[in-house]
Amino acid sequence: MRKISRILFIVCIFMYGCRAFATENCTPLHFTVENNDMVLEGNPKTATQVFFFHNKSEKSLFLDRGGDNPGASAGWSTYLRPDNWSVLLLNKKTFTVHCTRIEPGNVITLSCKDMIEVCTPPTLTLNKKFKGNFWLVEDKSFENVAKILERKGIGF
Repeated sequence: MRKISRILFIVCIFMYGCRAFATENCTPLHFTVENNDMVLEGNPKTATQVFFFHNKSEKSLFLDRGGDNPGASAGWSTYLRPDNWSVLLLNKKTFTVHCTRIEPGNVITLSCKDMIEVCTPPTLTLNKKFKGNFWLVEDKSFENVAKILERKGIGF
């Protein structure tokens, strides 16, 4: 029984350490709110932006491209479970995020500012040039996000 307690204690410390690392190494981004959507404003000094999305709610949700033309959002949607992260690479100055939850027979629009946190590491390094707009990582723990990004040549 003591061995199991020690293992659980180590796991808890490790998990707290990963969360602390995530919050310390990810600068919150400025955004505006339109209806329930979150409008992210990119950095005008750089063409390529990397946005980290963290589901801070207790339920799973979908992130999708919002805006005036929702039909143009095909391929942008991602599923995000509680306390997980997704990372989006963009070559756009602004990007609107729409949050929903799907329940039997219903698509429920959520207030993104209440459901997710968005940030970017201040010392992000891209070891190669990325073109386009796409999800780099979807629905992973922060620890796994860091490993996947490192394999793709992105450090922070």
